Amino acid sequence: MAIFSLPNETELLRLVAEGDERAFLKVYDHYGPALLNYAASRLADADDAADLVHDVFLKFWTSRENVQEIKPYLYALLRHRLIDFVRRNATRTIYADMIQALASEPEYNMESELDAKELQRTIDAAVAQLSERTRSIYELSRAENLSISEIAARLGISEQTVKNQITLAKNQLRAAASGASLLVILYLLY
Repeated sequence: MAIFSLPNETELLRLVAEGDERAFLKVYDHYGPALLNYAASRLADADDAADLVHDVFLKFWTSRENVQEIKPYLYALLRHRLIDFVRRNATRTIYADMIQALASEPEYNMESELDAKELQRTIDAAVAQLSERTRSIYELSRAENLSISEIAARLGISEQTVKNQITLAKNQLRAAASGASLLVILYLLY
């Protein structure tokens, strides 16, 4: 991370908006390492992280005239790029589990808090609509992270019954979340 502080960010942003490449490089030198660390800590491949940070700065440069604040813009843009990247690569095993962490990760602004509350309300309402048996099995699977065999042993039912009930719960929750935000849908899928 850069050890120097930026000069007046308002002035720097004005210069960048006017196309001053030296001002842009100051922003890049200051925020680039932190953004790279942030991306690398969420991805398994440092090259992928570097590519995403490069994309963020490219977008920052092309949208420079519309940017109001530097840091929130860069971090929000990187977060969205990370989610898109993980979603595109969800079939790769190393990224499949990251989508849930990224979706529930706090964002730099109030939008994330609202998304989290919306997510929790939607999930709670959808889970409450499940039958008692289906809800019980689903909660053992999700809240306690029990395997299918552990749930079957605990409840004294067959593993196939557990699989069927979890599938039923997922289908009902997906249907209930069809109008919800992307974060809710991602949570339910993974």
